Amino acid sequence: MAKAWDAFISYARAGSGATADALQRGLERFARPWRQRRAIRVFRDDRAMSTNPALWPAIEQGLASARCLILLLTPAAAGSGYVDREVAWWVARKGADTILLVLDEGDLAWEDATGRFSAASTVPPSLVAAFAQEPRWLDLRWFGGGPDDIGDPRFAEALADLSAPIRGVDRDELIGEDLVQHRRVRRLARAAVVALSGLLVVSVVASVIAVRQRDDVLRQATSLRARQLASAATAQLPTDLRLAQLLAVDGFRTEDSPATRRALLETAVASPYLDHVAALDAPVRAIATVADGRTVVAGLADGRVVAVGTLTGATPRLRLSLPAAATTLRASDDGGVVLAALPEALHVADVAGTRRIPTGPQLDHSAAMSGSGRRAAVVLAEGDRPLVVYDTASGREVARFADPFRPSADAPTAYAQFTDRLAFPDEHTLRLVANDLRWLDLDLATGATTGTHQVGWRPYARFYATSPRGDFLLAADLTGGDRVEAWPLEGVGGRPPITAPGQLSDVLDLAISPDGSRVLASDAAGLLASPATTGGDGSSQWRPPASRIPGLSGIIAVEFLTDATAVAAVASGLVFLDLTAHGRGVSTTALKPRGVSYLAEYAVDSRNSAIAASPDGARLAVLERSLGQLEVVPLLDPAAPALPTTALDYGYGPAPLGPLWLDDDTVLVVDSEPGGPVPGLPRGIAHWHLDLPAAAPDAERAAAVAAHAGDGTVLVAASDGTLQTREARTGRLLAVSGAGSAPSGFELARFSPDGRYLAQLDTADTADDLDAGVPVTLRVVEVATGAVAAEHSWPSGTLVAGIEFAGGTLVVSQVDGSADLLSVPGGGTVRRVSSAGTRTRTGSGQATPPVAGPEGEVGLPTRTGLQLYDIATGQPSVFVPVPPGFEAEPRSYAFIPGDVLVTAYFGADPQTALVSVRPLAAEDLVRQSCASAGGALTSAERLRLVGGDPPPAPGCG
Repeated sequence: MAKAWDAFISYARAGSGATADALQRGLERFARPWRQRRAIRVFRDDRAMSTNPALWPAIEQGLASARCLILLLTPAAAGSGYVDREVAWWVARKGADTILLVLDEGDLAWEDATGRFSAASTVPPSLVAAFAQEPRWLDLRWFGGGPDDIGDPRFAEALADLSAPIRGVDRDELIGEDLVQHRRVRRLARAAVVALSGLLVVSVVASVIAVRQRDDVLRQATSLRARQLASAATAQLPTDLRLAQLLAVDGFRTEDSPATRRALLETAVASPYLDHVAALDAPVRAIATVADGRTVVAGLADGRVVAVGTLTGATPRLRLSLPAAATTLRASDDGGVVLAALPEALHVADVAGTRRIPTGPQLDHSAAMSGSGRRAAVVLAEGDRPLVVYDTASGREVARFADPFRPSADAPTAYAQFTDRLAFPDEHTLRLVANDLRWLDLDLATGATTGTHQVGWRPYARFYATSPRGDFLLAADLTGGDRVEAWPLEGVGGRPPITAPGQLSDVLDLAISPDGSRVLASDAAGLLASPATTGGDGSSQWRPPASRIPGLSGIIAVEFLTDATAVAAVASGLVFLDLTAHGRGVSTTALKPRGVSYLAEYAVDSRNSAIAASPDGARLAVLERSLGQLEVVPLLDPAAPALPTTALDYGYGPAPLGPLWLDDDTVLVVDSEPGGPVPGLPRGIAHWHLDLPAAAPDAERAAAVAAHAGDGTVLVAASDGTLQTREARTGRLLAVSGAGSAPSGFELARFSPDGRYLAQLDTADTADDLDAGVPVTLRVVEVATGAVAAEHSWPSGTLVAGIEFAGGTLVVSQVDGSADLLSVPGGGTVRRVSSAGTRTRTGSGQATPPVAGPEGEVGLPTRTGLQLYDIATGQPSVFVPVPPGFEAEPRSYAFIPGDVLVTAYFGADPQTALVSVRPLAAEDLVRQSCASAGGALTSAERLRLVGGDPPPAPGCG
């Protein structure tokens, strides 16, 4: 049943929107009895109509149910077709007597002679002659719609003028009733204020308590949800890195806490090879790559075939729509032609459009296309001549051949023999690969074949694959294999195959890089990346070891894009891999390789390098202590000038100490020899001979074991316990303090970051010390006064790897993987943490001290990476792995401001001698994770994993 309206307001929005709104609100409230919601019901399109595609029927229904029409006259209304249509409808059905005119803008003049409005009047055409005599109108041209205008007494008079005819009540009576109702409301309000005042104190107290309880509940719920997201991210990490990263970002956006930061960092650094994921809206069933490595063609489960650029954020482009998912995809070298195979037809897409080529039943995965895209071929499942070649532009059959691998009808065979893979080496040749690893080339013009080759076939025991271009044949044992073998299909000639090591089980797919240097193998455990070697020169080249790529499950197919990049199709989209990367967001700078020397047929690996970043983070100084070589390379600023490798002469005494940055431009190295500052060095390098005396009459010179720069001076601690203070600008000696007090001298020392404390450690590791049971002792002194701030000792023979200050905590790490945390000053209570495995030991002399990390953390180096610990709780937080292939390389770590981790690898060749820079700030990790994941969680994924509520702040997307 239609609603009844007391009045209908007709107006033009462009000129009278504010007036219409004010009139509606005013008429509904004017002289309103206090028990009623409205005095009258007024229809106005913006307030009374819901979204309705049938606009005029809805307006007509409002007109039909209204008793009066209020018409706001403006020039815009006079020219409005809709206003004129409303007025015409009203005049035709209800007459002009119930029309109330309100002049909002313009002029209004009545001509008695003609009995109509003048031509200059701002009225709609249907109203010009609608009245039999001059009507009365309300002049509201003074009204502007603001608060002051609504409070103007003239507006109340206008409301009374309009309400009286609508409500059928005298104007004076309405004004009086409005005053009565206003007074009644004021009395009720005063009574309510008195009543509510008594409850105010109680309600305020109750509200405060309720708000606090509510806030506590909300905080607890938020924390619980954040922990749930972080836990779900960690759980997804081994199988789906994309989901893990997105969940971790959502958890961090929900609440910034140690748990969510840990999950964010853990997922961001988990897989160095993974560059990014291109999420698609349907499962992938087949892929093909374009020769330039810039595009991947993907066949989806719903039959669509899309082209996806390999750059982050590329938008998929539809190439084909098929009735079912393609079984095989191929792309021309330039990507302009795409071939998709269905069981009984080929579908081709190019610049001319799409076309279907009927073929009849095919063998699975047998379709091929030439590099130009002009020729396509398939192996039919039946027939005497099953090898068929088509012209892709016209769809016509251009050649048909018998299968040279099928035996004659009377030949005895132990198994079926046939061609099941095809490739085009060029436009005129078709390469055939049989199911028993034989292969040959077929000349399309003559039908002649070029010699048959066979390699390593073992029936039902091996999985094999061909590269998309037909240039390699790959094979691996189905289960329990320890390698992949690959044969270039150009002149095999009895040469041994390329081999790629790796433990495999239930092999699903194999791929090899165009240059044959890398192999990817998909099996039941995920994806394995392995170097490929051919023996001879190939085996002597550096190659990363075989390594599992975590975070990938449900791999459908894998192909190489270039020699170092690849793509894997998984259920959720395309995963792009960079097999030379150190991780997304990580930049690298080359270092000088540090070779292994040889002495009397024995390798002597004495590499022991120390690193230090300049205060502005622009450059990194690297000192090879065993050789006295210093190099300075760009770090955060690629334009920062590098310094040539500089040889530093330190005689035959202890190895030099450093590097220590005096300012952004000058780096210092010190040693024990006499002589003072060394002249003639390159600008930006300072080298001081300290003239440190021997610690004992029969000992070598004391070694410099710690240094600190600040306030225009440099503090140098020596192994004999002495402390030198020197002028930073000149190296001039200002003071010497302290005295030797350790049984065998201090082998390790470290200043606190502010230079207030000096920690000195006597490792007591000589044979005499061990025989005598001398303990390992630690002493922390206050530099200014020499007062002892902390002391501790360990049993004789304890192997200490290094010491480091992390805020007000001194970390003493040991070779067995444990570390002791001591508070300074104090040191009475010692807390122990322990990492998995032992310190980095590569056979070199590389020192592996702990490193102070961001946010109150400390990092302990291990064989395979850096384990971070929360100093406050002593609990492990995040493990930062080294890239595959770098586990055995000596290395050193440092953190620089901005939560940036610097790792220097001291390899013996250009591939393993480099510095990597990894930002670890939370917002950097969020950006890296979102870019890597390639989108945001879908509603279905969120509902399945953690529920449907999004984070309070935007995650990825």
